[in-house]
Amino acid sequence: MREKINEIIESDEGIAMAFEVLLSISRDKVERKRLEDEYHENQLYLRSKMAHAKCQGEQERTQYVLDLIAQGLSAEEIRLRLEMDISGN
Repeated sequence: MREKINEIIESDEGIAMAFEVLLSISRDKVERKRLEDEYHENQLYLRSKMAHAKCQGEQERTQYVLDLIAQGLSAEEIRLRLEMDISGN
């Protein structure tokens, strides 16, 4: 009889350990999914900011060229000015 009780206790302990392992795996999957979602959100945010910065830069560049035209510079003078700006001079 005692042997049967020990078998049941060992079986229950095994089931409890298996249950804990399964819970741990489930928590790991949930955490992995959360981290993946966070990564994708950050990527979208970064892409949005980069697109906005590019658009802003293009608008500023266009305004700069329009200002140069308003100052009466020729197309060649504007081209040279833009080349100097790009090279950092």
